[in-house]
Amino acid sequence: MWNETAPRNTIYHYDLTPDSETVRQWRIINPAGQDRPLGRMWHSASIKMKTDAGKTHEPEGFMVYGGINCYQPVEITSEEQAVAYYTWSNLAIEYQYAMEDIWFFSFEEGAWLERKTMQTKRRGVCPQAENVGGVIGPQGVLWTDSIVEPGFMAMLLRIGYIAAGPAVIIVITYFCCGKVG
Repeated sequence: MWNETAPRNTIYHYDLTPDSETVRQWRIINPAGQDRPLGRMWHSASIKMKTDAGKTHEPEGFMVYGGINCYQPVEITSEEQAVAYYTWSNLAIEYQYAMEDIWFFSFEEGAWLERKTMQTKRRGVCPQAENVGGVIGPQGVLWTDSIVEPGFMAMLLRIGYIAAGPAVIIVITYFCCGKVG
């Protein structure tokens, strides 16, 4: 979903097996069992290899640890407070809310196993910052494509007004467009 900042715990598999029917294709893996970690971002993951003596090393599964499951609402106040100050809220990373649990996904069983439990329980639903909304508009369209470039004359008039003031505008208009008045 566009503009989504709450991560999910979906596992995607990209097939690199040379003789597979699904080579170079993405698919979603549906793990067995009910135990699943919270969705997370900014986490670490690593592949755990089998360590059987005398056999080739094959992947056993992967471990996921750390990260955060939500951006936290943070209220910010501008530093200039003598004349006027502004306060706004934003979603930001707060490392004090980082997760400390460790999860293992077994390739053989196709299920999650919790290796280290979380010390602090986290929410599965992330809070929204106040007065903040997602970006609205057609997806995939750059803002520069929807803004019309000003014409040469309009640009010349703007530059003249900024550089020397209204008197230059009258002179430019007189020479480019004919007599004024």
